[in-house]
This record gives sequence, C-alpha cells and structure tokens, in this order.
Amino acid sequence: MLAFVGAIAWGATGAFFSDTETSTGNTFSAGDIDLQIDNESYVTSTSTGALVASPGNSWAMSNLTNQLFFSFTDVKPGDIGEDTISIHAGSNDAFACMAADLTATPENTLVDPETDAGDLGPANGDNGELQNFLNFSFWNDDGDNVYEVGETQITALTGPASTIFNGTWSQVGTTTVTAAGSTRFVAKAWCVGTLTPAPIAQDGIGDTLTNTNGPLVRGTGFTCSGTGNQNTAQTDGVVIDVSFYAEQARNNGQFTCASLPTFVGTSTGSTTPPNNPNEINQADLATTTAGAIAGNWFFYNDTNDTVMTIDQFSGTGGQNHMELVAGEEGAKMLLDTGVNPRYNIATGQFGDVLNTISSLKFRVYDATADSDTPFIQFNVDFATTTVGPGFQGRLTMQPGSGGNPALAAATWTTVDAMASTWRWSRFANGPDNIAATSDDNTWPDGNTTEYRSWASILAAFPAANILGSSFATGSFLGVRTGQPGPAAATNFVSSIEFDGTNYDFEI
Repeated sequence: MLAFVGAIAWGATGAFFSDTETSTGNTFSAGDIDLQIDNESYVTSTSTGALVASPGNSWAMSNLTNQLFFSFTDVKPGDIGEDTISIHAGSNDAFACMAADLTATPENTLVDPETDAGDLGPANGDNGELQNFLNFSFWNDDGDNVYEVGETQITALTGPASTIFNGTWSQVGTTTVTAAGSTRFVAKAWCVGTLTPAPIAQDGIGDTLTNTNGPLVRGTGFTCSGTGNQNTAQTDGVVIDVSFYAEQARNNGQFTCASLPTFVGTSTGSTTPPNNPNEINQADLATTTAGAIAGNWFFYNDTNDTVMTIDQFSGTGGQNHMELVAGEEGAKMLLDTGVNPRYNIATGQFGDVLNTISSLKFRVYDATADSDTPFIQFNVDFATTTVGPGFQGRLTMQPGSGGNPALAAATWTTVDAMASTWRWSRFANGPDNIAATSDDNTWPDGNTTEYRSWASILAAFPAANILGSSFATGSFLGVRTGQPGPAAATNFVSSIEFDGTNYDFEI
C-alpha cells in the first residue's frame, strides 16, 4: 500500500540555490557640436585716421543671425582694419572650417575720376573694381588681435578679395582638432592698397579680455600703403558672405575642410552649406561638367560620357533623381528605352592611391528581378610601364559575378567592395587593348585570372590609383545601373563609403 500525504513541489517553492542582481537606470546621453562665434573689430577712423575700435562689428559669443564682420561705407586708400574671430565648437572635440564668398561687386555710380581712369561702367551694375584693391590676410591668432612672430597666415585666405573669396573651405586654428570647450581664434587684417606683414614680437599672453595688449597698444602687425592710382574703385562696393562649419572629430579621422562642397553665398541665389556636407541632396548634384569638375556628385551617362540633368531621359521612360524606397532615401536610376542606357551616381573628387584607401562600400536596392545588377567602378591608372600612363580602363566590382554574393531582390544591402573580387574592363583585350592578339584575357602583370581580390590587385600594382584628382583630370568613381540595359531596370543607391567617409544620398 502506497500513501501520498501532503506532497510538496520543491521546484515551485525556490528550493534551489539562486541569486539575482539588477542594474537600473542605464542611460546614454549625446554630446553636442554647438558652433558659436564672437568677433572683436578695429578700423581706421574716418575722422582721425587712427585705428579705433568698431563696436558695430563686434559682438559676444552667439549664433550668427544678422551680425556683420564688415559694414564700412567710406573706405579710402591706406585704410586698414583688423578683426579677430573666436570660434567655439561645444562640448566635443571638433574640426573647425571657414569659407567666404564674394557675392557682389556693385559699381554704384560713375564719378569723373573713375571714367578718367578708364572705368566704363555702366553705373549701377555688378561690375565695380574695389575688390581688386581690397587686400586681406587671415592668420591663426592667439586672441590678442595682433599678428605676432610665429603665428601662421592662412595662405588660401591671403590676397585680394577678388581671388581669395571663392567659397573654398580652410582649416582654422593651429591644430587639426579643436578640443572640447576650447576656443579657436582666427584673425584678419584688410587694407585698401598694399598690405604688408610686419609681425610684432610675441608676448605669449594671448587674449587678456582687457585690450591691454591689443592692436590699439601694439599695432596690428601689418602696414597698409594706399599709393597708386585706384580711382576706378571710387564709389564701388564689395559684398562678402562668410560661413563657419564644425564637425565632430571622434570616429571621423578622415575629415578635411577641403572635402566640404564649395560655399556659395546667399547673394548669388544659393544657401549656406548643409548641416552634413556628406549628405548629398538632389539640389547638391551637379548637372553640368563645370559642376562635376568642382567636386560635386552627379548622375553620369556612361553611354556618351556626359553629366546628366535630373530625369534627362524621362521622355523615353528613364528616371534619375532622389527618391524614398523601403524606408531609405537614395539615388534612383530607372533605365530608359533608348540606345544602350547606362546610368551612374558618381563623383570625380577622388584620386587616391588604392593601397591608401581604408574602406570602399556601397548600399544598394535592386528593385527589379532582371539581368541588371548595380556595380561599383572607377577609372584606374595601374602606374606600371606595361600600360599607360593615364587612363587604363576601369576596375569593376559587381555582386553576383566572379564569386561575389548576389543581391537579394528588393532589399537594402551594404556591399563591401574591398572584400570582393574585381574585374578589369580591358581584360578581354589585354594590356594592348586590341582584340585577337597574344595578350588577350590577361591583366597588365600577365595574370590570367579574370576576377581578382582587392589584396591581389594591390600586391601586383602597389602604385595603382584612381586616375586623376578631379573630373577634369579623369577621376571617376560611381555605382552603375545598366550593362547596358535592360530598359526599365531599376536600382537605388543610398550611400557610398569611401576611405572612411560615408556619402549619403537624400531627397
């Protein structure tokens, strides 16, 4: 006889040894890059001819709204001015850049001395001459508004206003990165006439906040000579837009100010630079060869080697524009029904030696189940005596060929091109680029393997490079749709990562 009385389920009562530890309140908090500017300005007095403070062009640290570095209405040969700009980038280490654009050169009126000096006007047009006589020098200052021994001029921002204010971005500060919470000082002197550096002994004090060691006491560190006939500039004007940009330094070691798109001032109908210079909106795309040469991204017609306008072939069903698909924005390429359609989203700004490139990726969406697969390609110079020098065809990397994994249909996929195999566009004809000769189906080093790894290419051609350093000199890198065709093949490219920098394509 078996009897069960008062049975106990031990597992349910926690009889096993156990312990629990809990961490609560885990948080992340984003830092900031909050660019703010202040300015301290001096100018030649219109009454005494001495250097005096210019309170109308000086302000405390703030975001720029309607502040003006220059607002001088009666300058004459021999006048000199000086400003020191303080740049504050917030609570994180940051790169600091500055650019200026000459947006207008009004003639205003024509007075007799101008016409006697050969100025033909016409009056009230944008054809003044003051910019040719107004000279500037910018330098990395220590905050005292004085150009001192050992301080460095910014070469790209030294010279006449007519040439230096061209929208090119320059690094400001004596080091590459502005430390969190610190201040960078960039100073500028201007002169109507010849501006000559005369650096003053370095006092090692920097900004005292009391002006006791500033230009009213020690001078600017420059001399200004107004000699010579400058009568063609009488009554003329100059309008300049100035812009500043800061970008985080952490995880962003490849950044350079020179990589920013050219700044075009608002007076010529453009806007200030984008918050992220590597975010490529449709309005940022070049639609002319000149725009491509300037370093902008563009749609490219690989059939006739031309820069495309937006939706250039819409009449035959083609599309090339920015569009949202499956939750991501990107460059859309829908091939038209014309002859040999081949579209790219491309740039001509790269000219790097291949073994210096740290990363090369592209993110694509293959929208149609067809024979077309988007692929990355660039113009190559193998830098060998076997072929070249100069353009030696293209290196291409295509998903689904040469052992590379195929793309999943209608799915956003990031492709690591440097972890893939590549083909040389002239492989079939060989180094002489002539069909039916003995070197057919070989690379310039004689290798007969059609698809080669990135490492194999670098080992065989250590000096190989993306041809040129701009679109004008043959540089080209892009992601292409079209083998050529087929018509209606549709692909999207949301980003291209090159050497650690991600270029995002947005509406």
